[in-house]
Amino acid sequence: MKLTYFFISLTLLGTTTVYLDPNADNNLDVLAFQQFKKTFNKQYQSQVEESYRFSVFLENLKIIQQHNADVTKTYTQEVNQFCDLTIEEFKARHLVKPFPSLKNKKNSALNLRTSVTATTSQPIDWSTKNVLPAVKNQQQCGSMWAFSTAGLLESVYNIQNKPKTPISFSEQQLVDCCGAEGFGCEGCNGAWPTDAVSYVQKFGIVQENQYPYIAKDGNCNKTLENVGFKPSKQFQLPVTDAALQAALQNSPISIVVDASQWNSYASGVFPQSKCSSDPNAADHAVLLVGYNSDGTWKVRNSWGTSWGQKGYITLAAGNTCGLENYAIQVTY
Repeated sequence: MKLTYFFISLTLLGTTTVYLDPNADNNLDVLAFQQFKKTFNKQYQSQVEESYRFSVFLENLKIIQQHNADVTKTYTQEVNQFCDLTIEEFKARHLVKPFPSLKNKKNSALNLRTSVTATTSQPIDWSTKNVLPAVKNQQQCGSMWAFSTAGLLESVYNIQNKPKTPISFSEQQLVDCCGAEGFGCEGCNGAWPTDAVSYVQKFGIVQENQYPYIAKDGNCNKTLENVGFKPSKQFQLPVTDAALQAALQNSPISIVVDASQWNSYASGVFPQSKCSSDPNAADHAVLLVGYNSDGTWKVRNSWGTSWGQKGYITLAAGNTCGLENYAIQVTY
């Protein structure tokens, strides 16, 4: 459930007034905050903390209202699970920068390049083709790299095998084992999808019901290694629209982006002006699942279905948020 009703009501009433008592009566700000807490199961340890979160919520609500009142914007914002966090807290809890293996790992597959050709590149949306399980939620663990990797592997496996219900691979195995086996991954502190794929090529990946997600670092269950799916090859795609459009004809693509301003995204086209295409700005790994006839991209996130377009975001055409910089695929 989203807070559409409360958001619209508050917008129509104009600019909000900041009240620091989240338990005051007869106040639409308080009602909105109470609904927010209920919808997203928010619980605070003290009255002081709740009062602070209330003030942060109101500041974010004001930003959302002002954004949506501007008819020149290409996308809308909304109240979601991140609205009691400052932008600094959001980045610290749900993004990773810098990605650890960029500074720690040698001979990375990030250096691999290959040309991509296709006779035709038609708009495509893999999220509608029964090759991916339901959108997942990494929670407060910097494991987005594991979700991007698992999504890539799930899509390739399901495209090849065509199960009635798409199988889901274990992100927790990657969180626990990729670093433990020496592939430069740092669990909830981040990793590159290419390093996670390198781990899976050697040790395989099992299904999620065999190794469930717990949203924190754990000890590697090595008894489940060498029994799961192993892709044959991985490669990085050239940094061009045409290369990604052609590659998408085969499967979704793991990408690494600047998501530092995605916190309140709701719908519409997220523009290049709101993020950086600089490779050094990368702080989040996601899954590119398609593109539209106007060149815009469809991206699957790992923040649950209450965020964005039921877990997805549409990015403007081109190398928006650096989506082309570290794009990788695998072969079965």
